[in-house]
Parts: sequence; structure tokens; C-alpha cells
Amino acid sequence: MLATRKGSVCLSGWKKSTRRLRPAVTMAAYAHGGGRLPSQWNAPPIAPTNAPAHKKRHHSSLPFWNQSTWGGAASNTRLHASSRDDSDARLRALLNDSDEKAARAGGGGGGRRINGPSYNGVFALLAINFVLFALDHLFHQNWVKWLYLNHQRPVWFQFVTSTFCHANYAHLSSNAFFLYIFGKLVEEEEGTFGVWFAYLATGIGANLLSYLLQPASPIVSVGASGAVFGLFAVSALVKLLRGLQWRTLLESVILGQFVVERVRDEVRNQVAGGATLAGLPVGHVAHLGGALAGVVLVLALNGLPSGDERTRR
Repeated sequence: MLATRKGSVCLSGWKKSTRRLRPAVTMAAYAHGGGRLPSQWNAPPIAPTNAPAHKKRHHSSLPFWNQSTWGGAASNTRLHASSRDDSDARLRALLNDSDEKAARAGGGGGGRRINGPSYNGVFALLAINFVLFALDHLFHQNWVKWLYLNHQRPVWFQFVTSTFCHANYAHLSSNAFFLYIFGKLVEEEEGTFGVWFAYLATGIGANLLSYLLQPASPIVSVGASGAVFGLFAVSALVKLLRGLQWRTLLESVILGQFVVERVRDEVRNQVAGGATLAGLPVGHVAHLGGALAGVVLVLALNGLPSGDERTRR
């Protein structure tokens, strides 16, 4: 049995008394509570129904956190749970809205994404070049040589496939480096389809000019250098046509200066009789043809009316 000692404050809390004793509690209830008094004994007091009016008013105006201990504990718990649910719902809505905006910003059609382009087009082009080189020079697959552009007996598909073949590793390494750098510049502006279209169009243009100026010659043309020179011109002109902001203007000056120097060197080498790479003659005509095809491509596409202009017409 437990009881308050004489002279102590009654645990009921609302009235001091040295005469009243705390109601008896069995040791079993004390043990059942884990060695602690029942929770209601530690709670704020509530005046009995026969208490004076001012006592009732005093205890009925207990603060919220004291009232919740008695009758409002469940409602207080529900309130906090509801607040957490509302916060979670707002957070999920905010995250979903952010995901939708990111998806719209990086959607299909070659548009830019928030995290930047993935350069799938450039890496696919590089992969094809390296795979064909391995099949040709490492695994000695003779059928790959049918992909070379034969000037004496050309086949229509050779004007395309020869842009993915190379004579030796020095040839491949040089073209792969410039394809990686300038292909990424084009893909940043025009997307995956744009870099593929520019590569194929300028590569075919380079081979056509080389074949027309050297018909029925006992030579074969291979290499991505014609397409690479086309990407030189496309990257510089696309930056310039984006607008005359100081950043794009600076990029255009840097890229344009590089392109002009390379074209000038090609003209000099062609006039001087041609240069060689690893003992093989370099097709300067194809290089110039690729650069020219890049200029024509950009100017032709830029001259086409946009979607809004076609709608107004």
C-alpha cells in the first residue's frame, strides 16, 4: 500500500492538505506500471464537480499542453499526424512538379536537358568508326574493303560507308579526336539527329567532290576527315547564327579562326602537290569539299522558314 506522508502536498494537486491521504494503490498496480505510478497521477489535476466555481474556471483554462494530457491526448496526436501528412503531401507534389519540369526541359526531339546533352550521336559515330577499323585491320575481314570508295568502279553506298573506314590507326586517331571535339559542339546545338545529319551530309559532299575532280583514278577514298571538316564549318556557323551575344560571338571567332586556318593549309598543301600521313596521300580535295558542304548545309537550312513563319503564311 502507498500513501502520502503527513504534511506533504496531496498528489491530487488542487488542494493542499495534511489530513487527506492519497487513495490506496496496490503494489500489484505499481509493479504492473514498471515501477512507476499510474500516468494519470502525474497529470495535472481536475477539480471535482463539487468544487467552487472559481476553482472550476481555473482548471478549465489549463493550457493546451496540459489539457492534452487528459482529454486531448488523442486529438493532439491526430493533429500532429495530420500536419505530417500534409507536409509529406506538399513535398511529394513539389518533387513531382520538379520532375515534370525536368522532363519537359529534357524531352525528346533533340532538345536540351537540365543536366546537359548525353552526346549519344557523337559516341555512336565514334563507335562505328572504331568497330569497322577493328574488323578491317585486327580481324582482317575482307568484306570491309568493299565499303571503300573506289573511284574506278564506285557503288552508291560507298559514298556513305567510306566515311566510317580508315587506312591506319594514325588516320583513325586524328579523325576521332576532331570528331569528338567538334561533334559535341554540333550536338549541343542541334541534338543527336543534327550531328548525324551533318556528318553524313558533309561526308557525302566531300566524297562527291573528290570523285568528280578525280574521276576514274586508280585510288580509293576512306576516312571521316571530309565529314570532320564539315563539322568544323557547321559548328562555327551555327554559333554565329544563334545571335550576336558576346559569348556566342567569341565562340564564333575562336572556331572560325581555326576553320579558316585549316582550310588555308589544305589549299596550300593541294597546290604544293599534297601531303602524306603515315606514307599515304591525304585527300585535300575531300577536306575542302567537306568544309564547303558544311557551309552550304547551314546556309540552306537557315534560309528555310521556321514553323511559325510557315503557319503565318
